[in-house]
Amino acid sequence: MPPRPARVALVVERLVLQCRLRYFRRVAVCAACTVVATLLAYAYVTHMHNLQTTGELMEAAGVMASPRVNSRCRAVDGGYRCLPNVLLIGASKCGTTSLAQHLGAHPSVGFVRRRIDLPGVHEVHRFDRPSYAYAIHAVDLADEWASAPVLPNRSQPVIHYTPQYLYAPTVPFEMRSFYPHPERLKFIVMVRDPVMRAQSSYWFKNSHLFDSRRKDRGSVLDFTSHIYESIRERKEYEACRDRNRDLGELHKLQVCFGSKLRSPELGWRHVDKGVYVDQLERWFLNYPRENFLVKTLEEFHEAPAEHFRDVCDFLGVGTVGPGAFNSSEQVLQMLTKSFLKSPNRSKQPLPDKVLQDLRDFYRPYNERLERLLGRRLGWSV
Repeated sequence: MPPRPARVALVVERLVLQCRLRYFRRVAVCAACTVVATLLAYAYVTHMHNLQTTGELMEAAGVMASPRVNSRCRAVDGGYRCLPNVLLIGASKCGTTSLAQHLGAHPSVGFVRRRIDLPGVHEVHRFDRPSYAYAIHAVDLADEWASAPVLPNRSQPVIHYTPQYLYAPTVPFEMRSFYPHPERLKFIVMVRDPVMRAQSSYWFKNSHLFDSRRKDRGSVLDFTSHIYESIRERKEYEACRDRNRDLGELHKLQVCFGSKLRSPELGWRHVDKGVYVDQLERWFLNYPRENFLVKTLEEFHEAPAEHFRDVCDFLGVGTVGPGAFNSSEQVLQMLTKSFLKSPNRSKQPLPDKVLQDLRDFYRPYNERLERLLGRRLGWSV
């Protein structure tokens, strides 16, 4: 048997070894937990938000670390990044893409860019995406700031464009809690004869331009079926609203839209999206009515320069001159370029009976819309 001091040393050595093993096990467990937690956090942020890469996360964090000039703007190298103060909210297939392109060419107008860049597309789709209900407000706000353009002057308008917002039921309510001073936001809305809009929407959604992986498709038979099914669903929706008339507006929408409240299927509601009066009433419930500029595609076709000037005046920027376009001729040449026609080679006219039923369906809603706006729109009412 070793002498007592040697036995004590051996015991101490074993204890030290065991402690080291336990320490290293704990460190390994902690490291593994940290890695797993980091990966889970990264997956959550990228899946639930528009941020897709580590670089975008770092950019958003960097912008949020920059000095805040006021509730809307932050000072960055080269100027300011400002949250949008104007939203172009729809309606889809009413000339909004062309208007966005025209305004994007204005030297004094900035656009929030989409995080996943698509050539010539400024749609952001922040508030209407299905994951928005589970997103972290601070992360989305950082992304919105990082997506804003760098401007030399913080008084310049910045536009957030998504034409689906006008129809998306929850967006006007949720947007109020997102931006500072929501009562100062301005909104641009474009509408058109809903019969024409429905046809444009159906044939576009079934075209190769909407999905480059497939050929043009769609048929009069399928479209006709969709029209009558949509009319039936609208009656059911209004009956649901009538049964739940005592609920608040948002609660009614949650009950009557049901599982489709945030569904991507909303973009395929070619007929219901033409009931503009319901949509505008939701927005007017949440923001001052004087903060809205409502134009029709037909007005732009008849007098493009005049109505584009109205839009610029609404934004607080000039049309021609310093910080604007060089000449009226340049503006007119630009305005006569776009307003896309249907790209679907399968497009066919609807039967007269179906068109008349569609006009009859929209007539009471168009009449309500004219009363809401206080002016004639020139459609078939």
